[in-house]
Amino acid sequence: MKCFFVLIFLSKTLLLFSQSTRKVLDSQTNAAIAFATVKVLNKPSGVIASEKGEFNLQIGAEDSVIVSCAEYNTKVLKGADIGYVIYLDKKIKNLKDVVVKERKWIRSIVLGNGVNYLDSNIKCQVNSATAFETANCIPWGPGSKTEHAEKIELPSSELTYKIKKIIIPLSRTKCWGSVLLHLYYEDSSSENPGEEFFLKQIAIEKHIVKKNKVFIDLSTESIHLPANKFFFIGISWPDEKQECIATLPLIKSDKTNTFKRVLVNDNYNWYRSVLVKWKNDGPLLNYSTFYAVVLDEMK
Repeated sequence: MKCFFVLIFLSKTLLLFSQSTRKVLDSQTNAAIAFATVKVLNKPSGVIASEKGEFNLQIGAEDSVIVSCAEYNTKVLKGADIGYVIYLDKKIKNLKDVVVKERKWIRSIVLGNGVNYLDSNIKCQVNSATAFETANCIPWGPGSKTEHAEKIELPSSELTYKIKKIIIPLSRTKCWGSVLLHLYYEDSSSENPGEEFFLKQIAIEKHIVKKNKVFIDLSTESIHLPANKFFFIGISWPDEKQECIATLPLIKSDKTNTFKRVLVNDNYNWYRSVLVKWKNDGPLLNYSTFYAVVLDEMK
């Protein structure tokens, strides 16, 4: 009889530590939540769920796990309480009384580090540490599970802005893949990326690529930015295996408006600037993103 109970205990323990496929679903509709982030806190372990909301991750009974996605309330769970389905609640937006009026278009503007590179054809390929130490541009791919975000300063906090297009420099391996586009409000307490308000998988197709830049048309998404000073554009990669991979070039720069976070670090905090080492005893060099965004400015 004792052996029987021990067997049950071991089976449950192994189940908790297994990497069985789990799902992240909407608590109201049971719809899959695509590309939710699932992070084991204080461990170098985390994944991005698939387009079907599925993920595989080793979770221990004593682990604390944070699950988040744009437009949903973040949830922190104990490993022992996690089954095969995780439900997230949609954020409820409290709408204040708004005076509806037609806004007057003022101008279209282009912002971001990438403004000066719009006509450049930049390809990044570094094959050795020596080449890296002298390179003005380096490639960054999905294997690191790193997200790079750029802080975009708006000309006026009293006007409103509609996002029309985002331009991201990307290179390809043998063919184009896909990336995840994130948009964030500013965290007023830290000036880092804060609440994620938009997330979309971008399939890189030939007709939206020009001079190794991807032109992402968001004009039909009706993304209006509130009266803020800043917002952030982030790029990461889906976790699923891709035959085709798009890599993100970073340019050597002293700018401090680039941020990064790494899913397989012990924490998942944002860090200002991108400091890169090619090898353990190599120099620590600073690189920046060079995204651009086309906005309609209105009052």
